[in-house]
Amino acid sequence: MEFIRVNNIEDPLFAKMHNLLGEIFPPEEVLEFELWKEPLEDPSIRVFVAVHEGEVVGRRNIAIILTGILR
Repeated sequence: MEFIRVNNIEDPLFAKMHNLLGEIFPPEEVLEFELWKEPLEDPSIRVFVAVHEGEVVGRRNIAIILTGILR
């Protein structure tokens, strides 16, 4: 498993991560896809995705990581 930084909503891994967030959290708690653009491009905010064999994995781990980063 690797942790890969995503810094653009055009990154296919970001789309997979965003879909996964929609499975974990209620819709009202997931920031809309387009609203991630600026935060991801901000060099002071670092978002990583856990990837195993090309797939985003670790539902609970990803949720914990993102919650810590985005607060």
